[in-house]
Amino acid sequence: QLLILAIDQPFHNHNAGDLEFGPNGYLYIPMGDGGSGGDPGNRSQNPQELLGKLLRIDINSTGGGKNYVIPPSNPFAGVEMPTDTLDEIWAFGLRNPWRFSFDRVTNDIWIADVGQGDWEEVNFQPASSTGGENYGWRCYEGNHAHNTSGCGPMNAYDFPVFEYPHNSSTGGFSITGGYVYRGTNSPDLNGWYVVADYSSDNFWLLRPNGLGGFDAGIQTNVPVADISTFGEDEAGELYAASLGGAVYSVTAIAEPCPADSTVTFNPLHLETVSASDELTTLDTVNVPPNATVTFRAGTGITLAPGFSTRTGANFSAIIENCGGAAMPPTPNVDAALKPDDTPARMREIRLPQHLLQHLIFGNPFILKYSP
Repeated sequence: QLLILAIDQPFHNHNAGDLEFGPNGYLYIPMGDGGSGGDPGNRSQNPQELLGKLLRIDINSTGGGKNYVIPPSNPFAGVEMPTDTLDEIWAFGLRNPWRFSFDRVTNDIWIADVGQGDWEEVNFQPASSTGGENYGWRCYEGNHAHNTSGCGPMNAYDFPVFEYPHNSSTGGFSITGGYVYRGTNSPDLNGWYVVADYSSDNFWLLRPNGLGGFDAGIQTNVPVADISTFGEDEAGELYAASLGGAVYSVTAIAEPCPADSTVTFNPLHLETVSASDELTTLDTVNVPPNATVTFRAGTGITLAPGFSTRTGANFSAIIENCGGAAMPPTPNVDAALKPDDTPARMREIRLPQHLLQHLIFGNPFILKYSP
């Protein structure tokens, strides 16, 4: 037994979830804030505390009386101004990161951080990051102010790419982070990050949409319970495990086409529409007030430059390639709405269907250990 690093815990809870070696061979260590509730010692924001941080060390070498060394590219290595920050720190502002993982293709980092009393969150760090992010706790819980006493301006923090509220229907109470699926058994799931809630048993799928944002979908009524961890095998296939000991394989299929694939906005009450106006057609739709949206498909509709219409005109969009067609390399559909002077004043655009996912859980099996 070789002791590499010991960190005192002032309370019994918030010990965080796991360890991961990065593609660079360094060991990444997610640390909770030390426990209790509300981070009473404000340890997550303290540059002289290892608690509430994502740490990065090199255990392939020793030095300075320690069984590890500091990677020279760590963001605070040797930095003493304006504040002396511990060299091991890669990122700040975590509460209780319960599972984080690397995307084995892109090397991006996904961090699921358990919330205090209102919000659970997922933080995303691209592979191009040089570290130093501050994910906000205890100043912020998710995207919402929690205890901003002594905190910096909002632009000093890196807010989550996804959050969900504390409720049993559309949210949960304790997030369990997963992996980006990179196996071959479920092509429809490729590139999606899978995450669950331990208490509500809801599952979500997340992925970058190529436009600076993230697509997200929820699946409720999943026939599993108490998911406390995820894992992947050598081939990239995904597994979920419950605290009771069952381990499930996780696969997916695309949802079938709806019976009526017509997408209708009626009325929009627009005077003028320019190329900068985008109608987002996934989950939430960024349109003016009084627009009625009756569909869920695609990642975006961009209106043609200079297009205009009268107040009360109707728009519709037709889903093409419904039933499992692959998305284009660039998710945004840069197509035009063409003016039409027919009496019905209908506007139409055709777009690829967003591959809504439906998770399938295989029959559970129990891991058995032989002496």
